[in-house]
Amino acid sequence: MNPIATVALVGTGLWLVNKAVKTSVVNRVNFLIDAVRPSYEGLNPVLTFDIKAQNPTNDTFTIKSLTGNVSVNGQYAGNISSFQETIITANSESRLTLKAKMSAGGLSEQIVNLIQGRVPSQVLIRIQGTANVDTLLFPVDLTYKIV
Repeated sequence: MNPIATVALVGTGLWLVNKAVKTSVVNRVNFLIDAVRPSYEGLNPVLTFDIKAQNPTNDTFTIKSLTGNVSVNGQYAGNISSFQETIITANSESRLTLKAKMSAGGLSEQIVNLIQGRVPSQVLIRIQGTANVDTLLFPVDLTYKIV
């Protein structure tokens, strides 16, 4: 076999093994909604999320982005995104703050329900999206219940 082809083949194999190991380790990063704060920016309602990113591994990771959609009691309510790099050192946690500008359509249904007297016994807020950790993408599905 050609020595250049052998080096390329071995290099590719090592890269694939490294990528698989890194993907396995990065998938252990845990995201949690720590708090939700409603507010307004002008006349626009905003939900601010305090997110904990926990790293139980011996490696340091960089969260490059976190994006997704927010729903309230199963109804689309808005979009979140953060493109600020956040470093999570080994065996520690970091915090991210995300703001969701609420969509008029998502809020209108909630307001109609309140006007009609259909007040939910609990509010379930859900974020479904994608996290980019060290250039590896994986799904994020977070819930926060207000009783």
